[in-house]
Amino acid sequence: MNESDARFLGIGDEVVGDLRALCALEGDSQVLDVGCGYGRLAHALIRWASFHGSYIGFDVLKRHVDWCTEHLAPARPGRMRFHHVNVENQRYNPEGDVPASELTFPVAEEWAEVVVAVSVFTHLPAVDVSAYLRQISRALRPGRSAYVTFFLLDEELRSKSNTARLDRLLPHKLGQTARYRDSSDPLHMIAYDDRWLEAEAHAAGLVPQVTLPGTWSGRSDGVRYQDTLVLGRPSRRD
Repeated sequence: MNESDARFLGIGDEVVGDLRALCALEGDSQVLDVGCGYGRLAHALIRWASFHGSYIGFDVLKRHVDWCTEHLAPARPGRMRFHHVNVENQRYNPEGDVPASELTFPVAEEWAEVVVAVSVFTHLPAVDVSAYLRQISRALRPGRSAYVTFFLLDEELRSKSNTARLDRLLPHKLGQTARYRDSSDPLHMIAYDDRWLEAEAHAAGLVPQVTLPGTWSGRSDGVRYQDTLVLGRPSRRD
């Protein structure tokens, strides 16, 4: 196993560990993987001997979905499925014919007990972030939660003492909401004001429950590379 493969497997195992600790992932859970890629999370669930639940992953890149369908789905016949969604994204799928605002995640309403979106919102424009948050809320069962990653412009980064650091990390502004790294490829790395994100989450019916800072901005207390959030859908009695 080369270093790249080991890292691929290791990150998947880290995410599963976080899901068990933060999102009440259990062996019989129903998991929705937004932006499944080459199946990092799916592979980790297959290796977790206790997992006998259901998994649905989807991605805008058909080659990823086709590979996962061929190589991973047979490991859990009927309980692990992958879908291609031809959503337009200027970086990854510019020829896509479905605007994110019109996408319905490929699960029934309230199907998922855990929703995962790792390194998805870091490549989406603001309008798509809002649309995906609404779809996460639609897909989640009340009382359950989503595990998502962002680059967040938090109070520490927004402080005047960190202006030079922020300008070095993300030199380009996008209104008052976002900043990005590469002027020729804005969706390569885009960060959002945490206050804006919290408002959008609430508007979608989601409540931020946990925030784990990442190391991307140079924080010494970072947990993973990207900032990690757990967003809960309140139960109907709340």
